[in-house]
Amino acid sequence: MYGVTLYGGPVVYWTGHKEQFIFRPGLLSDKTHYREKNNFGGFVGLRSPLPWVKGFHAEVEGQFKNKGSVGVSLHYSF
Repeated sequence: MYGVTLYGGPVVYWTGHKEQFIFRPGLLSDKTHYREKNNFGGFVGLRSPLPWVKGFHAEVEGQFKNKGSVGVSLHYSF
């Protein structure tokens, strides 16, 4: 119950998105294309219970794909 969890691993994914928006009679047109530059990445995280508050856990996770990002979250188990 009071253990710290360290996790991580590789990520391989394939994603893309195309969108086209045309509005008439005034002819409003928009085209959008989204594609990741790199399909490989990874993540690493640390999850720990907060011993002074029963049922709460804190988590820090980093993800690395084209760029890096870090997130922090607070969880409550009931």
